[in-house]
Amino acid sequence: MILSWRRIWGTTFRHLIQFPTDFNKLSSTFYWPFMDILVFGYLSIGMSTGSPTIKTMALLSNIILWQVVNRANLCVSLDLLEEFWASNILNLFATPLKLGEWVLATFLDGAIVNVFLIIFCIVCTWAIFGFNLLVLGWWIIPLFLLSLMSGLAIGIFCTCFLLMSGSSVQSLAWMVSWGFSLFSGVFYPIEVLPAWLQVIAKSLPFHHTFDAVALLIERQGNTIIATREIWERLFYSFATNCLFLGIVLLCFAAAFSYSKRKGLARLCD
Repeated sequence: MILSWRRIWGTTFRHLIQFPTDFNKLSSTFYWPFMDILVFGYLSIGMSTGSPTIKTMALLSNIILWQVVNRANLCVSLDLLEEFWASNILNLFATPLKLGEWVLATFLDGAIVNVFLIIFCIVCTWAIFGFNLLVLGWWIIPLFLLSLMSGLAIGIFCTCFLLMSGSSVQSLAWMVSWGFSLFSGVFYPIEVLPAWLQVIAKSLPFHHTFDAVALLIERQGNTIIATREIWERLFYSFATNCLFLGIVLLCFAAAFSYSKRKGLARLCD
């Protein structure tokens, strides 16, 4: 299957061009992450010694990367929902646009939006709490990419349900990613979970990503960083991300095929 970069970029640009004038997109992209940083940052400081600690820094780092996961999910899910709301899904796939091109366009949309989001979050945590995520050095690049992969996988997972049931289950776009946060280790170590939930958490990519963040924050003052431990966590995160992304893409293709047989127009009802 030959993919067209022009169609991919055109679909991506169609969503990106709305940002400067769409208050709902701007607020959901920047306001809620800002509130998460404020609430959990001050909560962590208040429960510690009254000043930022290693645990506070790890929490702030995790929150920033979790915003990447959540926003990537919403970019994919909302790109599809917007087609439902505009009753445009049938018109969209009546064009030469291929399903794979649409998927890549939403991935590109999520990546571009998240670059601006992570810069915004880094500036906020530095200005408010004096913590600069860039102390992680070049490690921030693989951490960002792994978080992005996780979010895109969740987004495709959500769209499977949207393609099956339409906008009647649109709340899943917001619910699912926060459901995964229970097992991710974003706000607390997974060791506080029951043993059976820890098994689930360790099978998901999020835990390994945020575990690597915690290790990096703890070792930043040392002259020798346990790079082997960090690489192991990043490898597990990458491997499980690839596995889950592959599974949900297959499910997405099956859901689209099913919905196409039933009629795409019904999704706009």
